[in-house]
Amino acid sequence: MVLSYKWLSEFVNTDVSPKEFADSMTMSGSKVEAVHELGGEIQNVVVGKIESVAKHPNADKLSVCMIDVGNNTVQVVTGATNVKAGDSVPVALDGSTLPGGVKINAGKLRGIDSFGMLCSINELGLTKNNLPDADEDGILILDGEAKPGTDIRTILGLDDIAFEFEIT
Repeated sequence: MVLSYKWLSEFVNTDVSPKEFADSMTMSGSKVEAVHELGGEIQNVVVGKIESVAKHPNADKLSVCMIDVGNNTVQVVTGATNVKAGDSVPVALDGSTLPGGVKINAGKLRGIDSFGMLCSINELGLTKNNLPDADEDGILILDGEAKPGTDIRTILGLDDIAFEFEIT
């Protein structure tokens, strides 16, 4: 059985750390087999609102996007075909980390600076089971109400701890 720390906090005063909770549950006879930090591998990925999409001057299959990431606007070069101005998308900023230890750094694509990467559900370590309405073949388009600059883990509910209990 898997139990969410956030969900548990709605019913019980959880004024201890997740580790202390897991240790206490195990000592009480409800063995915690594993503790998973759901979005632990995702760092420095935020909601971005695409302000403009322009054709890359040196590549037919690339676009240059200007994206509001809350505190500033960044330029990102992408090969995605499912994005347009006004879309809210996950943006892995310069220096970010994705599941599997993938590091994202600023660079140039065909001579144009890119200061991050737009993310699909796969790049965020998710599947259609997690987000049934998401497009698996393109960038994840978020609900338009997501505020630019917000940590993507909060938007996707990945800012939680999951306790895996042994059920005998």
